[in-house]
Amino acid sequence: MELAATPVQLSQGMWASGIFLNCNVYADCDVGCTYCFARLNRKAKGGSGGTHGEIGGIQTLSRILNRAMGSEYDATNPLQWCIHHRRPVMLSNNSDPLCHAEVEHGHTLEYLKLFAAHGIPMLLLTKAAAWAHLDQDRYLDVLKST
Repeated sequence: MELAATPVQLSQGMWASGIFLNCNVYADCDVGCTYCFARLNRKAKGGSGGTHGEIGGIQTLSRILNRAMGSEYDATNPLQWCIHHRRPVMLSNNSDPLCHAEVEHGHTLEYLKLFAAHGIPMLLLTKAAAWAHLDQDRYLDVLKST
């Protein structure tokens, strides 16, 4: 399963909810919900829009967070502003962050750790398809730390 090419983006149409940021860990989803808008969007665009790089996603996310929280912070950049002011991040609305690929790769856990290290609150949007196969305590500990 591919990683999302652009891990953190401003949420479209969710401002009223207070959720400004969305982070898609995976570019695809293996849950298979019949009502899934993300699957239809990927199909309409002719692909998943992901990257096969095992560490590319976490490196990209790390650069985004370090820039927004460090000396390169640009207050005129809405993405950086939201991160800098620790607006909650939703994982994820285009794929399930706890899909079966998580059991093998653990990318969502790494993303959660990175957000937690910067003190950024997180929300998980998941059907938790693979929850029974994951070390649940590790995920819950990271979520509790923010």
